[in-house]
Amino acid sequence: MIGIASMILNQVTVFELHLSNIIIVFFIMLLGWKNGMLVGCTTGLSMGLVISMIELQDGLQIAVFAVSGILAGLLNRFGKIGVIVGFMLGNSLLIYLTNGDTIKIVYFREIFIAALGLLFVPNQIKIEIEDLVGKSKLLSDLGENRLAQNEEMIEKLSHISTTISEMVVDKPEEMGDLLENFKDILFGNLEEVSYNMFCEDIVNEENHVADDIYQALQMNDILLENDLIEIFKNHNNYIIMQDLAIKNDLQEVIKIINRSYKMLQIEITKKQEKNKTLKNMKKGFEDISEAIKNSLKTDSNSVKTKFSAKEKEILVLLKNKYQNTISIEIRQAKNGKYMVEIAFANEKVKDKQYIANIASILTKSLGSKMVFAKDEKAENYVQTYMSEDKYVLQIGSSKVTKEKSTVSGDCNLQMKLKDGKYLLAISDGMGTGRKARESSKLAIKMLEDMLTNGFDDDELINFINDSVNFNTDQDMYATLDFAILDLYTGNVKMAKSGACNTYIKNRKNVRVMSTRTMPVGMTEKAELEVQTISVADGDIIIMCSDGLLEAQNEVKPDWIEEYIRNISTTNVQKVADLIVAEAIDNSFGMAKDDITVIIAKVVKKK
Repeated sequence: MIGIASMILNQVTVFELHLSNIIIVFFIMLLGWKNGMLVGCTTGLSMGLVISMIELQDGLQIAVFAVSGILAGLLNRFGKIGVIVGFMLGNSLLIYLTNGDTIKIVYFREIFIAALGLLFVPNQIKIEIEDLVGKSKLLSDLGENRLAQNEEMIEKLSHISTTISEMVVDKPEEMGDLLENFKDILFGNLEEVSYNMFCEDIVNEENHVADDIYQALQMNDILLENDLIEIFKNHNNYIIMQDLAIKNDLQEVIKIINRSYKMLQIEITKKQEKNKTLKNMKKGFEDISEAIKNSLKTDSNSVKTKFSAKEKEILVLLKNKYQNTISIEIRQAKNGKYMVEIAFANEKVKDKQYIANIASILTKSLGSKMVFAKDEKAENYVQTYMSEDKYVLQIGSSKVTKEKSTVSGDCNLQMKLKDGKYLLAISDGMGTGRKARESSKLAIKMLEDMLTNGFDDDELINFINDSVNFNTDQDMYATLDFAILDLYTGNVKMAKSGACNTYIKNRKNVRVMSTRTMPVGMTEKAELEVQTISVADGDIIIMCSDGLLEAQNEVKPDWIEEYIRNISTTNVQKVADLIVAEAIDNSFGMAKDDITVIIAKVVKKK
């Protein structure tokens, strides 16, 4: 603080020496002398950081004071002279590394005068850091929750390891899957030469020519002219090589077949490499989790949490009533909601009256109405209680698959998270059918796993993006649209990555939430646009996949917003069914794309 205050003297010079520099260097050497390398470094680092911000300089100022402070504190065992030499060595080192630039920041004459001041300080003087800052807390309560945070980190790492395990395919692909993959590649490549006279027979699934081609490649690893002629012969299609055009078409299609088979082999090799990488990642996360667990063994008995005193108080009350009570753990979410876990030796407290009594004790002790959330039998019988939500949620959904498609490329999810919040999500894979489903299903699965285990938005979107890139074919991607409803506060966090509009209808109007971000899997680094809004009693949230936008009304292109505005019913399932029905009507009775709609109505508890 004195160093920062001295900056008012920054423009005051005596014989071209800056008084502020002399004061700052003096205090860095003084604290390094009395408290060692760590304090010397911290003092130099903090002073350099603040001064560089005040003077709008680059990071060189920070480096000068930090390095000099480290060396000054390191040599404090040799007394004041060691401290002075250490500071000068640090400054000289920076001068050497920056080709003389630091001489403009701190002159040696300034260091010399500060050193003279240090030599006049009595050796008996004591400077304890605690005397300077006092014993009051300078950090938030997060520091007190270090053990709980570490345990949460273990959970996260363990869960990532489990999630990665699910991606690993230990057994080789089935013969039918490889054949289908080969045909997908082959038929795609043959589209480039659709004029070739052999294309139609090969791509015709009914005559199974492509199946025989794949079997021949499996045996010989390459297809020759005679092999293909023999395959056609077996299907009563006799090739006469007298015509040059026929010969050229045959050679062309053989090149494409062999190239397609090589592409399949490369794809298989890539998947094997992916599995190997995933297994290594899984092992790494397991090792880190185990290392943290081991470090916690020595910590667990000594670390006190924010609610230690309250836990002891409630534990005494519970033990007086229920002798089988073992332990209690209290946590508080960012929104103020309490979560309490109580471990019992047996299930004697499973009765409804016991649960009501325990909830009453917690309510009086914590000052928040507590309700029973769940119970589970692990090592002991554990009950979980939470602050009661102020709102409930009514949910309806409706979906339809694209005309002539057997599999929807959309995936959706509605679930309650561990902290009591509610998750609604839709992912729309690129295109339609099986491959679109793969990418959207993966995005939703990763979202569910990571939100269930407490990951933040930035953490999950990058992990999901990497997973989609890593586990799907090239140019495969999926939109991601999810809302997390906090039924305790009435806030809704809405997040979108390449998704279409979300509509919020209240008694007066319809609010439209949109985004300009790209879908996950499309770029190396995904973007997630997040907005938090407040909802009130009776508000209705409408989420949808972009198949709904495909069903445009030619007269009114923005039909969705207006249609929602004019719907009179508030029954969520009816609203969902009506919107999907209207979309199909707009497309002349045919769904042009997969359509998914989720409707959620917020209702305040009486």
